Amino acid sequence: MRRNPRIADVQARGLPWLVAEDAGRVIGYAYAAAGRGLGRRLYGALLEWLHEALGFAPIGTFREVGWKLGRWVDVGYWQRVLDAGVA
Repeated sequence: MRRNPRIADVQARGLPWLVAEDAGRVIGYAYAAAGRGLGRRLYGALLEWLHEALGFAPIGTFREVGWKLGRWVDVGYWQRVLDAGVA
C-alpha cells in the first residue's frame, strides 16, 4: 500500500494524524498543520463543547498565570459534580 504524501508530510513535522476505524474501515480522521491557527480555534471550540457535553461547567479563570510559548496565558478551571451514589 502506498503512503499518502500528506500523511507523510504531517508526520515528518512531528504533528499528529489521528484515524477512527470501524472493523478496519476508516470512518474519520483529523490532523494538525502548522499555519494560520485555524485548527487551534476549531479544536478549542470542540473541546469546550465536549467538556459541556460530558457534564463539565466552567467555574473560573485565572488571568495570565501561565507562561507558554513566550507569552502569558489564562488558565481555566472546569468542574463536574460527581453522583453521590457512585463509588
